[in-house]
Amino acid sequence: MFRLLTLPLLWIPAIAIPNVALAVVTQPVSPPLPPSHQAQPQECAPGLLGCPPRNRACHPDVIACPDRGSNRFDWLAQPIPYVVSPRRTQILEPQPILRWLPVPGARQYNVILQGEGLHWQVETTETAIQYNGDTPLIPGGNYQVIIEADTGESSLDEPDHLGGVSFELLTTQAQQDFRHQLQQLQADPATGPEAIANLYLTHGLLAAGITQLEALWQTQPTSARAIQLGNLYFEWLFLPTLAQPYYEQALTLSGDTPSLEQAVILTQLGHVRAVMHDAEGAIVYWRSAQAVYKTLGDAEQIEQLETYIEQEKALL
Repeated sequence: MFRLLTLPLLWIPAIAIPNVALAVVTQPVSPPLPPSHQAQPQECAPGLLGCPPRNRACHPDVIACPDRGSNRFDWLAQPIPYVVSPRRTQILEPQPILRWLPVPGARQYNVILQGEGLHWQVETTETAIQYNGDTPLIPGGNYQVIIEADTGESSLDEPDHLGGVSFELLTTQAQQDFRHQLQQLQADPATGPEAIANLYLTHGLLAAGITQLEALWQTQPTSARAIQLGNLYFEWLFLPTLAQPYYEQALTLSGDTPSLEQAVILTQLGHVRAVMHDAEGAIVYWRSAQAVYKTLGDAEQIEQLETYIEQEKALL
């Protein structure tokens, strides 16, 4: 098992997904967002690292792309009911399951789904609920989930992100194309579940692809799979608290011998801690990554990490 040079790993447990709640329809209390606040989906679907945010050129192999820049976005360390799914994704099914992070002390959540003239609202005590409104979602339509906790916090408290946190139902043609390719894959006896999961990701169906990868992770955990899930949660969904446990488990599975994979994981963990306003934790990970890169003889990456370290030192 790999060990950091200093300080223990910081652990944030992944959330447990509860049973989906039954909807209780209430009267609207929040107006729909204007179209300018409804973000458009990504133009590029992610592979393992694939087409990263901010259009950085990068080989889709995690080992071939150890660094992609600062990986910085705004994140607030406060109890916000962050929408988990569907978020920054396209979806295939017109009745998605809506999920969000729990707020400590909250007993009830007001759930709003809106977009394309729709304003559906329910209350629930759970942190997941399935859309079952009478109005069908429109193929190609853009929608956003809003969560309001009875403690006063709202998912709208989350900082704005380039691309927003909305989702889109695939167009009819795109659904047909996907299902055709899925049938072709399933007809091949050599096709494994990971290939099917990656097909979902290729079509921008991040929510469904992550669900499949997480099920695969439960039965066949590997460092590469943990890195992939960490990257999806961190670089695509902007949810660092869900990304960190996967990176930590990837580090555990990476073994004792210094490797490029270890350096990648440590670098990503540093970015996660930096986004979460933990400058000291970020520096610890990046120093450890530098030690690995020194063993590998990669002076360029050591220099790049030193730049990150100096930036974080300025925040101490």
